[in-house]
Amino acid sequence: MIVEKTIKKIDDISKSEFKNGKLIYYSGEGNINVSFNSDLLVKVNNIVMDGPFKFNADDILEVELNHKVYKNFIELNVSSDKLIAKIKLNKTKLKKWAIKDTNLDSNLFIDYHLTNEDLQDSEIAKLIMDILNENKVIYGIQIDSIKKIIETGEGIIAQGKPPVDPIDDKIEYYFGKKEVDNTTLENAEKVDYYNNINEVDFVEKGSILATLHVGREGTIGFDIYGKPVHPRKRKKVNIKNGPGCQIFDNIKAIAEISGMPKIKNNSICVFPTYRIKGDIDKRIGNIEFNGNILIEGNVLDGIKIISGKEIIVNGNVNLSELYANADITVSGNVIGSKVIVGSKVANMIKIESYLMFVREFLMKLIQIYKEVSNKNVITDNDKISKLLKIIIISKLKTLKDNIDNMYIEIINTPKTDKDLLQKVQSIHDNLNLVSIKGCLEDVFFNFRFNFIIIRKY
Repeated sequence: MIVEKTIKKIDDISKSEFKNGKLIYYSGEGNINVSFNSDLLVKVNNIVMDGPFKFNADDILEVELNHKVYKNFIELNVSSDKLIAKIKLNKTKLKKWAIKDTNLDSNLFIDYHLTNEDLQDSEIAKLIMDILNENKVIYGIQIDSIKKIIETGEGIIAQGKPPVDPIDDKIEYYFGKKEVDNTTLENAEKVDYYNNINEVDFVEKGSILATLHVGREGTIGFDIYGKPVHPRKRKKVNIKNGPGCQIFDNIKAIAEISGMPKIKNNSICVFPTYRIKGDIDKRIGNIEFNGNILIEGNVLDGIKIISGKEIIVNGNVNLSELYANADITVSGNVIGSKVIVGSKVANMIKIESYLMFVREFLMKLIQIYKEVSNKNVITDNDKISKLLKIIIISKLKTLKDNIDNMYIEIINTPKTDKDLLQKVQSIHDNLNLVSIKGCLEDVFFNFRFNFIIIRKY
């Protein structure tokens, strides 16, 4: 600002003083000597002064406060990832300034003080923008936030654009051991319903074994300095095939033969025979496989093996059960064991599958019922029946339909043992009573009781 000046003539050496921001120059002999606070920017006749100078009555004086003074009261904080910049104001210091009054003298020192009058919002906004410019903050500046920052004293002034992470490639497999749902009625988890039968995956020729879901690359972001922020690299995978498998369009694995799917050396394979190296004992457990089973060792005590095709044992069979829909060949001795081939085995496999689906149905029904009933205590049997019916229709209809279709197929299969059919029928009849009588625990008990009997056939 140009300092307002009053000139008065005197018969003495020249002197001057500041009063209320105005310069009073007593013009006499010679010039006055002027120095100033380094926080001030001083010009004489539009020339910037960098130190003490001489000043006469005709000179034009301009004085401004260096904005660096105010910038000490404005704090810029940048996050470690350089994506967010915040401003914090010391509003008690952001006041207008004025030139201090001085004594009359031939040596004049120009100094300043802060008044009690607040800076205008536009002045503070300019200071904020100057600070951003000096710190090279150029991206994501939120101009609309300045007013709120001035009101509250702090806030986010700039926000970068974070990178978008890529979606990695992923292979979705349609085979693999299913997890067992352990939800049961009270203490039911202690019961071994299936004698630990391990059902081995079996796929038909032409089945889709896996699909490669190709991801996408990430998107580059920018920090508040306008510099790019790169996302991590996408993880790329290839779907590979081994024996018995073919890859189509580089994304789908298809079974070339019927058999056991398996991942071997990072490749998807299908083997026509489930091969077990060495003996089978309780450590490995019972086996059910819809294809051929080859056991290179012995079948030891208490083991049950069910095959949809042929069983070959290169050793002995001791106190165990073998069921095959085709041939059973044992190279060694068969001691105290049950060996059954033919259609009866096929029927047993159907019944085994039926029982597995019934168990899954009951487990899920119990789980959903508990989740609902825990929120609302229900004691009335009619209300329980209605609730179970709603759960079955809304959540388990497809599974129940599959069970009904399997049941029809079992009862229409010729040469099935009559006592066995009666047990299956009892299970199915009780299953259908769940939503009528609401007797979930009775149905569960009936299933457990008949299942134990069926497993002895």
